[in-house]
Formats: sequence, structure tokens, C-alpha cells
Amino acid sequence: MRNHSRKRRLNNSGLTLIELIVAIAIIAIFSGVVLTYITSSSNFYRNTSSNSKVQMETQETFDKIEDMIINANRGIYYGHGRNNPITYDDIKSNNKVNSTQDKIFAVYESQKDNLDVQSIDDEELQTNDDTNDIQAFSSNINISSGNQTNYQPQVEDMMSLIYWDAIGAEIKYYQYKYGSAGWKEDDSVEQGQILATGVLDFRFDITKALTDNIVRFQLTTQIGSKEVQTLHSVSLRNEIEVFNKIDVENHL
Repeated sequence: MRNHSRKRRLNNSGLTLIELIVAIAIIAIFSGVVLTYITSSSNFYRNTSSNSKVQMETQETFDKIEDMIINANRGIYYGHGRNNPITYDDIKSNNKVNSTQDKIFAVYESQKDNLDVQSIDDEELQTNDDTNDIQAFSSNINISSGNQTNYQPQVEDMMSLIYWDAIGAEIKYYQYKYGSAGWKEDDSVEQGQILATGVLDFRFDITKALTDNIVRFQLTTQIGSKEVQTLHSVSLRNEIEVFNKIDVENHL
């Protein structure tokens, strides 16, 4: 009876030091595997979410620009800033590097569809008794096409402007309305709202806008570790002019 009680006490003495060390090692290995899996899954989710965000923003920007071009019924502008138009085909070929200068693309839309854009010659201007009352639109926006025009911006006319920040790789949107004091920011719209991020390049071709009523634009975006280049071609719904200057706020 005495030996049997001793064996029972020995059997109930608990884990030995070696057994405890082995148990801790197993737990540590298992925890490391679980942590690695969680970290990998989290990184994958973040990358997938970020890529999806860029793709969604890019598609929304495509749609926005297409709508702007389709709705343009007075004129368009494309250039490096206010007075530096780009009049050549700027679409990127395979051997070109990304642009390094900020760019602007703007369209003009009149709310009065029956407002005609009329061509006038110098003789008509000189013989017209009302020329003092005519404020040619070129005083605000110079026309780069061959014809002189007498399009006068009307109250409530709109200017939609896309601004590409080359360093920040962002596309921002501005909207202007014409009033008695000229072109001013439209208070009903958030100015400088970011349409897309991760935009590495921004290019247009407006050389066929007057002849073929076609405008092409191209965006290069960063999706993950890849640069994705997309080209769109949009048919103009209306006949327009191409301007070589715009009057906008200095912050552009």
C-alpha cells in the first residue's frame, strides 16, 4: 500500500522541464506560421484593394473625359499651362518616356445650343457699325484655327478643366462659369477634386478635332508593379474651335 501511494504521487507531479520547453517550441513554430499567413494575406488584400482603387478611378476618369469631349460645343484647349498649347499629336509611342510637365485639357460648353459660331473677315469687322459692342472671344481665348471667330461667351457658359499634376501623378478637376466678370470658378462644384491617382502620363491628340471631329487621349497608370497604358478615341458631337490660350486662376 505504501509503494502504490508513492507511485501515484510521482505520476501526478506534472510536466518536466524538457516537456515544457518542447511545448513552448511547438507553440512558437505554430504561431510563426499563423502570423506569416496573416501578414501575407493582409499584404495581398492591401495590394488588391489599392489596384482596384486605381482601376476604378482610372475608369471614372475615362468616362469623365469622354463626357467632356462629347458635350463640348464651343471649343477645346490642350497644353502646358494657360498659354503654352500643344498643337501636335502627343500620343505616346513605345519608345517615348513619360511626360514631366503638368498639362491641362479644357472644353467649353454653351448652355444655348442655338448660339452660332460665325466666321467673320476683317472687312466685315471694319464696316460693321456695332463693332465697338463686339467683344471677341479671342480677347479671353485666342483661336488657333485658321478662321477668325466671333464666339462671345454667354452668361452661364461652362468651362470644364482637367489638370494633370506630373509630380503628384494626380488628375484634378475644375469647373468654371462665365459671368459679368469673366470666367470664374463654379461655386456649385468642388474645385480641385482628385479624379485619379497613380497617373504617370497624360496625353491628348487634338490635331484631328477640326478635320475629322475626333479627339484621342491616353493615360498611363501604375497598377501594382506594372505601367498600364490605355488609349481612347472619342467622336465629337458638335463642330468646335481649338483655342491656344485660356484665362483661368493662377493656381493652375
